[in-house]
Amino acid sequence: SLANNAMMVTAPWVLKVGLYSLGMLGVCLLACVLPTRRALKVEPTDALRGDA
Repeated sequence: SLANNAMMVTAPWVLKVGLYSLGMLGVCLLACVLPTRRALKVEPTDALRGDA
């Protein structure tokens, strides 16, 4: 049952899952922020004209 499995959760396991989650959050933030910063450097008129 779920109650029996919950007793098997240890502190090192929780730490590993927490660190993995923070790492994945960091990767996701980089995946969003880096392309956005690159896109913000392009002049809108150049992008619309297509000469860039």
